[in-house]
Amino acid sequence: MSRRVVLRFLANAEETTDPAATLGANGRLTINCEVKMIHKLTFAQQTNRTSGLRRNRNKDERIVWVTTPRPGWTLLELLTVLIVAGICSVLLVTGLLSARSNSRLTQCKDNLRQIGLGLQSYHQANGMLPPAAIRSPLASSAELSIRTSAGTPYTMPHVYANWAILLLDHVNRSEVAAKLDTTQPITSPANKDGRELQVPLMICPADSYSGEDNRYQLAPLDGPPSEFARGNYAINAGVSGLGYAPGSPWDPAPNAMSRDYLGGWDDLVERVWGNGIAGFNRSFSIDHFDNGLAHLVGVEEVRAGMIPEDSRGVWALGHFGSSVTFGHGLAGDDRGPNCPHARSDDVIGCNQAHEAFTSEGLVQKGMPCCSYASSAQATARSMHKGGVQVLMMDGTVHFIADEIDLNLWHAMHSRESRDPAAIHELAATVPDAAGEGHRPNLPGKKNPAATHPADPAPSVFTNSIGMSLVRIPAGRFVMGLPDAGTNPDDPIAGVPPAVPPHPVRLTRDFYIGAYEVTQQQYEEITGTNPCAHTPQGDRRKDVIGKNHKQFPVDQVSWEDAVAFCQQLSASPEEKAAGRRYRLPTEAEWEYCCRAGSEEPFEMPDVSDAQKSGYNVWPKRNGGLPITEVGSYPANRFGLFDMRGNAWEWCNDWFAWDYYSKSPEDDPQGPSSGALKVVRGADWRFTGMGCHYPRYHTESWRTNPFIGFRVVCEVPETR
Repeated sequence: MSRRVVLRFLANAEETTDPAATLGANGRLTINCEVKMIHKLTFAQQTNRTSGLRRNRNKDERIVWVTTPRPGWTLLELLTVLIVAGICSVLLVTGLLSARSNSRLTQCKDNLRQIGLGLQSYHQANGMLPPAAIRSPLASSAELSIRTSAGTPYTMPHVYANWAILLLDHVNRSEVAAKLDTTQPITSPANKDGRELQVPLMICPADSYSGEDNRYQLAPLDGPPSEFARGNYAINAGVSGLGYAPGSPWDPAPNAMSRDYLGGWDDLVERVWGNGIAGFNRSFSIDHFDNGLAHLVGVEEVRAGMIPEDSRGVWALGHFGSSVTFGHGLAGDDRGPNCPHARSDDVIGCNQAHEAFTSEGLVQKGMPCCSYASSAQATARSMHKGGVQVLMMDGTVHFIADEIDLNLWHAMHSRESRDPAAIHELAATVPDAAGEGHRPNLPGKKNPAATHPADPAPSVFTNSIGMSLVRIPAGRFVMGLPDAGTNPDDPIAGVPPAVPPHPVRLTRDFYIGAYEVTQQQYEEITGTNPCAHTPQGDRRKDVIGKNHKQFPVDQVSWEDAVAFCQQLSASPEEKAAGRRYRLPTEAEWEYCCRAGSEEPFEMPDVSDAQKSGYNVWPKRNGGLPITEVGSYPANRFGLFDMRGNAWEWCNDWFAWDYYSKSPEDDPQGPSSGALKVVRGADWRFTGMGCHYPRYHTESWRTNPFIGFRVVCEVPETR
């Protein structure tokens, strides 16, 4: 739309003011510029200025000479006008750019709102939301093959329809839906016209790479490439970590994707899903959402790839980064919106993007990705300054800043998460056995009235249910010390800057279980046995010929572990003895694991690991199964299974950068969060090519390879 510019120069104004511009409702831009043109001269000065001037005498014999109109401008007047015009031009251009940016932002919001109405319509018609994609169960070389930077090809399954295609009839785009045959793979010639059609509803005009001149080209092993129109919206498949749950004894994956199979061999269907609102061949109802529609992301922005081979931002293709976001929470290295990590997005075509722009160039352009990985994770991205827009499941659209707290970002993408307010409340108070809220009496929170015991406390004691607890002396150590052989400066396997090794001092002695809590002890206190390692459990093959009652308890959440400590503390014998139980802090756990050693832990070879029971190391060494507690020798503190058997809950909330700002004395962890700390090795980043601790998880989640041990607080006497 054209803009008419009106310049108003107000001569003989009493004061000079700055230029001002106003944009009327009719789109007419008016710029007011007031210029001072009054000259006051004394009687003596006017004698030399008579030509063309009119003379007026006032009472004090001073003369005010006012210029009369004459053709032509003086140099000063011309310069003044040019300067004012330049200022007005800058204001005009700035106003137009701002108006265009706001218009693009508004259009993106409107698109998301329409998509939200479409999701609601689809749910009303089907009783479920659409899946992220409908795809064949097995990968096919005829569908897609991509080379990595190492030259290794990998294949992806056939995609028949994604959520956007399934939504077309519910967003008044039936003419587009008629061009697509969902009984054929999206790469089929029958779907050419539909997949190449640019749909304005699926485009955010702020993305300069989403035009017709930058179609995505999908290259199969055999045959010509298939072209796709770009798009800028992706459904939320969740922020779960990579891999599949529950993992293995040496590599648990409580946050990972889930997978199952339906049908027989002739009609096998593989379903894969995370903690978002949609999965592959898996749909969800709003009845499955625990944290409320207002707190859950449904669809969010993604950017289009900057070259035809980059698969990001493709509306009709149901892959990660194309029209699906996944794995971009606390449990991955693609954390948060517009993540700048050099290897953040794992998407098809990233190797070619690296060849076109280099790794540093992709980071600078806000489109980093991993050049050697398969399609596995992608985060929300946009070309809006400072953040992305997301559609919540209640239909509202929000602009989320890149600096959002990652705990909240993680929680708002999980259909299983608690309300963020409940997370903060849970962190602030823990109910005791009497039902009254209190902060746990952790080390460093001394009772001013208490003194040290008159008599030395025993180094080991046994409680009322047969637990052996060892007294651990106060002391100092370096927390987060990398294992032997780790190059701290390695950009892939080195020490992340946010988690530096740092000194920690535990100021008080404490007691901790010599063994992990067993199934027998857990059942005695709670009356239940939820474990997978039982003759009837999912891991029954591991207990053949063994006493499963002496296996560490598993399939217990952090909340279950806290409840066990409360019930044990409230038992008559323990209450009479004045003993209270809780989970160890992460600092206490690592101190106990190192057992006073100041040297980096050196991973044993396979034969030594079998003898010592170390089952926590990279997968290539095989690892050991879960077995009875105490099957292997204790460490120097007299503690068993610190580097083996089940992984263990700690009391702390998890924050990615907590190591860089924790206090030196008795660190307690962050005051709130979305995930709880799980430990099972000397260094929580051991052996990981990606910079994240994959084992930490929500406080309510269970896993067959995660248990716990307890810390006991004993009364101090005068």
